[in-house]
Amino acid sequence: MPQNNFIYLSGNLADDPYFEMLSGEKGKTPYIRFDMVVERDSGQGGPSSLDPAGSQDGFAGRADDRRADLIRVTEYGVRARIDFFFLKKGAHVAISGWLQSRRYFDRGAKRMRRVTEVNAQKISYGRGCDFERGERQRLSILAQLETDRASVPADLVRGPIVLGPEDVVLDPA
Repeated sequence: MPQNNFIYLSGNLADDPYFEMLSGEKGKTPYIRFDMVVERDSGQGGPSSLDPAGSQDGFAGRADDRRADLIRVTEYGVRARIDFFFLKKGAHVAISGWLQSRRYFDRGAKRMRRVTEVNAQKISYGRGCDFERGERQRLSILAQLETDRASVPADLVRGPIVLGPEDVVLDPA
């Protein structure tokens, strides 16, 4: 993990995660991507990515001082394949990883675009996650990796990291 590029976020999934197997030089790599809603403190200024277009102060149509940002999160590898089954829309998660910026060609607009996203290295699950489905799939994937004699990361064997009530940041209002 990069030494000076570390991020820790806590928020809710804006939608169900997207899963894909990416083809590469080393075969197929599991990949998930999702957007996460992260609330700001009322003291943090600037417009939010969720504010209505055209609002100059970022508060158009809002009665309270709550602001939030929509953050793109990606994850790769075996961990992504397992996390996909735990995550669903509205679930509360905490993510640690690093920021990554990349360019891609947008075929619709026929031009290069840049996207900045969080490359997740560890996802902790909170309220709203599908623990039954996720644990069932985790055990199935571990069994498959063991029969293929593939290396299994130690954190996958121990099970999911679950956020407790003391880990959830409550709204101060």
